[in-house]
Amino acid sequence: MTNQWKVMLLIAFFGLVLGQEESQSTINHKKAMGFYNEGEKLYKAGKYKEAEKMYSKCIFTDSSIDACYNSRYLTRINLQKLDSALGDLKTVVERNPSARGYMQLGNLDMKLGKCKDASALFKKSLKEFPSANKERSEE
Repeated sequence: MTNQWKVMLLIAFFGLVLGQEESQSTINHKKAMGFYNEGEKLYKAGKYKEAEKMYSKCIFTDSSIDACYNSRYLTRINLQKLDSALGDLKTVVERNPSARGYMQLGNLDMKLGKCKDASALFKKSLKEFPSANKERSEE
């Protein structure tokens, strides 16, 4: 067997292996979205404990779905699990920084009695998103 054939066989083999990994990723994503959609139904029905479980399954299955963290944050607020909600909200803001996200973090820190942390977040929001905060103050 020539070196050229060996290279072609290796490329074909790794192509199949990579293709399988991608399809497993797609399967996990679809499964996670099923958990997310079920969580949304439960949340709308006011079944917060069950919704929290579905959002957690979604995150465990595919941690790249930001909406799961945001929905679980809101669910945990309704369950009065403020410390857990804070962790989820931090993940949301780290992945997608926004003025609203920093303000929500600050408000949650205030509820938890972390006034210095809240103040720092409000200042960060003003510094990093001045136009968004200006629009809010004009409403």
